[in-house]
Amino acid sequence: MRGNSYQYALISLGAISSIFLGIFFYREIFPEYKIYQNDYIAIEGFRSSYTHEPPPLFKTGVKQILLERTDKGNPVIDRCISCHVALEYPHFSPTKVAYDEQRTIRLDSNGMPMLIPNPDFVWAKIDAKISDLENPKVNEQLLETESNLPLIERNVAEANRLKALKVAHVGEHTYDVTKVLAMHPLIGKETRPFEFHPLGEYGCTSCHSGNGRGLTTLSAHGPVFDGEYEKEFTGKTPQFTEIDPDNDPRFSKIFNGKPGHSILYQTTPIYIGALIQAKCMQCHQSSAQKLEGLSDVLKKMDSSFQSPAATQKVLSALTSNVDLLTRNYQRGEQLFINQACYACHRIAGFTRGGIGPELTQAGNGYPWFLKESLIWPQADVHASTMPNLILDHEELEDLMTYLLGQTGNSNATSQTAQKANYQEWEAGRKQAFEKPITPIQMNDLRYAMTTFATEGCASCHRLKGYDSNVGFRIENESSAPSFEDMQKERDWFKSMIPEEIAGTVLVKTIENNAKEIDQHVIDGVRSSGLLEEIDKSNPQLIATFYTPFKFAKRAKNAHYKKLEKAETDPVKKEELAAELKAWQQRVDRLMFLFAQEYGLGQLIGPRPNWSGIFRSDEWLMEHFKNPSIHVPRSIMPAFPFDETKFYALTKMLDRLAISNRDADRALWEHQGFNPATAYDIYCAQCHGDFLQGNGPVAPWIYPIPKNLRNGEFLRNLTRERVADSIIHGIKGSPMPPWGEVATDKSIAVGTPVLTETEVHKMVDWLFSALPGENVIRDKQDVPKWNYSIQHVLDELQSAPDSSKLFDEQPNPSSEINPQSYFIKKKYYTVENLAHGQAFFDLNCAVCHGKEADGSGMRAGTMAEAKPRMLTNLNWIKTRDDLHLLRSIKYGVPGTSMTPWGDLTSPTQRMQLVMYIRTFSKEKSLRESLTESIYKTFDRTDILFEEARGKNYTALLESQTAYEKIKQQREELYEDDKAAEKDFDHLVTLHKKELDLLKTLKNAKEHDKSLLNLKRLVKREKELYQSRGYELIQNNQEEALAGFVKLIDLLADRFQYNASKLTYSFSDSKAKEMSAEENSMVHDLEEQIKILDQQKMILEGKLSSGEKRTELAELRARLTALTRLKDNLLKTFSEGTQIRLEEIDLLKP
Repeated sequence: MRGNSYQYALISLGAISSIFLGIFFYREIFPEYKIYQNDYIAIEGFRSSYTHEPPPLFKTGVKQILLERTDKGNPVIDRCISCHVALEYPHFSPTKVAYDEQRTIRLDSNGMPMLIPNPDFVWAKIDAKISDLENPKVNEQLLETESNLPLIERNVAEANRLKALKVAHVGEHTYDVTKVLAMHPLIGKETRPFEFHPLGEYGCTSCHSGNGRGLTTLSAHGPVFDGEYEKEFTGKTPQFTEIDPDNDPRFSKIFNGKPGHSILYQTTPIYIGALIQAKCMQCHQSSAQKLEGLSDVLKKMDSSFQSPAATQKVLSALTSNVDLLTRNYQRGEQLFINQACYACHRIAGFTRGGIGPELTQAGNGYPWFLKESLIWPQADVHASTMPNLILDHEELEDLMTYLLGQTGNSNATSQTAQKANYQEWEAGRKQAFEKPITPIQMNDLRYAMTTFATEGCASCHRLKGYDSNVGFRIENESSAPSFEDMQKERDWFKSMIPEEIAGTVLVKTIENNAKEIDQHVIDGVRSSGLLEEIDKSNPQLIATFYTPFKFAKRAKNAHYKKLEKAETDPVKKEELAAELKAWQQRVDRLMFLFAQEYGLGQLIGPRPNWSGIFRSDEWLMEHFKNPSIHVPRSIMPAFPFDETKFYALTKMLDRLAISNRDADRALWEHQGFNPATAYDIYCAQCHGDFLQGNGPVAPWIYPIPKNLRNGEFLRNLTRERVADSIIHGIKGSPMPPWGEVATDKSIAVGTPVLTETEVHKMVDWLFSALPGENVIRDKQDVPKWNYSIQHVLDELQSAPDSSKLFDEQPNPSSEINPQSYFIKKKYYTVENLAHGQAFFDLNCAVCHGKEADGSGMRAGTMAEAKPRMLTNLNWIKTRDDLHLLRSIKYGVPGTSMTPWGDLTSPTQRMQLVMYIRTFSKEKSLRESLTESIYKTFDRTDILFEEARGKNYTALLESQTAYEKIKQQREELYEDDKAAEKDFDHLVTLHKKELDLLKTLKNAKEHDKSLLNLKRLVKREKELYQSRGYELIQNNQEEALAGFVKLIDLLADRFQYNASKLTYSFSDSKAKEMSAEENSMVHDLEEQIKILDQQKMILEGKLSSGEKRTELAELRARLTALTRLKDNLLKTFSEGTQIRLEEIDLLKP
């Protein structure tokens, strides 16, 4: 029995082996490449039938090219020509190079050879032959004679044979042979295939990628087109872009999924379309790369005042063939800047972002992974904070082309040059977007708005204030249309095209209202629209922010292409083309009007329309430099701008905020304040159109916006506190203080965005929509808000005098809580803090996290309200200890924060509050240092820039006048007769020239001294900043308070009045500063003396492991304090020296 089993097993294995061998031999005898080679032979035979030329010699079989490697390794095998055998034959091309009568190549506007239809195109000949063989009229005539039946059968057979040449059936796939057997397109100035890139030297994979060893389509090309390869099942995938199969570009159908196991080994799929340009840039350089140093050279040729615009003009004129042939790659690089990718991602030698993954070698990854990461960043990294920008297919293709070109290595320059370039960049060489801007640009609103649009801000924030040449017809018909008429037009537009509109809905809207739209919306209302200016310098940029409009713009392409193909009348063809163009122009007009009415940019982050009203310049500057300092967990990166550019953006927000606020107030004045309209304008972006906390901005901000339909939360919060939150905002969150006005502005701000009366109307409107409105109406109906400091004392059975337990402070940020109460520092004992920590770890950390950062295990399951981030300094500073005690005892109704009053004792709650306060202690110290640094040094820097701005304007005027006089004098010199005749005029010109030259020199010297002052103040800032951080690291809280006082004494040393910069530092301040310095050093010396005594005592004890550990800690502490003291002395000395240098620079 066992012997039979062995026999059966051997027979089965033999059968299986035979099957595999059969499959192997079948594939070897009938390989896929032979289908194309046999078709090629048949086509050449067909061609010889009408050219009467013998077919070229051709031997079937595997054909390959060996490509030598730069590292001298084994050559790369490229077998693409086993299938693509017609790459070099002109008769397989639909076009050919055009020549004139003198046989000179005709060139197009770009200097490229002009292409015309090729009359020898063999596939066209085959189509014509098939058409002749299947001509119904001819066949009907032949059928009239019975003897012609064999001829008809031969014609049908021949037509079928020729048709069969056009397709290849390989397994379950059908391939178009006309694409396989085709001449390679001419590239650039080529007049014949591979003129500049010989096939034998470069092969196919050098440019197209792919698996050169593969001899089947799937193994050679890899997973590219949807439907042509097996995809790995990854579950339901969200659809971020609307689908329009007829009009979407080809890129929409490629690399849309990770390949399944059957093709997973093919890690180098071919690049098609624009993606090939990524390979071009491995060997070629754009003109910008070649002339990278030209800008610096131009500046050196004249001075540091060479116009950046002039430099850019020169660079833009120096384009090359590479620029024309790699436009998608170049645009991808620009999109990398426009969409703020550079602020998060590092590409060695180009961008320094450090938040997201490094992309220096992104091109070595899988194309499908790159595309997936661009479309859905959370697909593979669920915790990714990269927002989904919902880019259109065209932008995705260009951006992906650029990223595929990043391989960490380039053959365009030598390894030595690349290494030197990286070293210069690592050493601090700045890119264009990192360089300082001129004082004039700092105060130029249009420049700042252009920067906002083109350098990444608009990729997340939608800012209102951009004007366009597109507008409403009534603006042309009347020189000053009334407010009511203009508002009527705006209401019409917004009712027709709401801000959140899908592309398909937009197409239907435009189709159904085309005439009405053309009657209302026209071009040419203005002549200098900023949107048009931006669109001219950055083509297609504005459309990248509005994907629905891009969808709508191409929605008619296939329809009109089909009509045009069926039409034979040239006039009607032109009419169809004009109709399509009119559609596209209509969509463009609506898009520009959309940007004008709603704002320019994506709606991912909060609208900055009114930020300049309620955010101080200090807040804005700090937010630019470190976005999470005021808004924890902000996904906004710190842009690598110079401070001068941050100043320009801050001033822009200040100015636009006033104009946007005034436009809103004009609406209230004419129509009365409407809470629902105000909610749509200010609140819906976060809280959603239906008040459920799900606005378009909500997924990307922390904390999650409150669900304002949650009656339990709102009614327990009470009307007074809701109003207080709207007026003063929620510090440490994106919720702004709508009722506040910042006080540190250089321009008068005036009225807040919402007045107190308007806020109360909004609160009434919010509560009116809640069911059971009268259940809880006022503060006295909510026990939590009646819980006072006296209740705390009663529970603790303490003395009625609260001053023994609490420090009482005024609270300027809230009218309903005019006093704040904080537990006295003397109660922050080790024992109390240990008890507080034990309770927190056991009961609170599960939601709030072990580090109190709001990321506990249960946090992920909470939908509407996440646990508070108790390390959020800006938030917790506005909550006194009484507020925290209330929240612990009564919870936060409408959220997951349950009441703990019955589960804790009064003492436990006090201990817990003290422990919670320790989480933000260091941040509080850092904030006090940062505020002092800004007030003393950053404001001084702004003052210097204002002084430079005044001087810079005069300098440019002097330079212009000097150049003009100089040119007049040189022209007079060139004309000898005129010079002799008008010698006096020549002398006068020469004197004027010398005077202007002297004025110009003085202005340049003055600007140079201001720049030197800026550098000195920057040195001083860095000096004090680093020493302040060292004090914090060494837990020198009292010393830091004194150090901050020192910095404050240095504030307002410089004044700028009557176009003159002066320095003033009184003797009393100098004495006070000296005394504070001596006090700090003395305190440190006392600490060092105490530690020295402790060390001596410890050294005298018997040796033990505990002693050695304690002694090592003590010595480390002594070393740190000694180093701190020495560094402080050095700082005081260097600071004094810097101030002496500053005084010298200001001397006349």
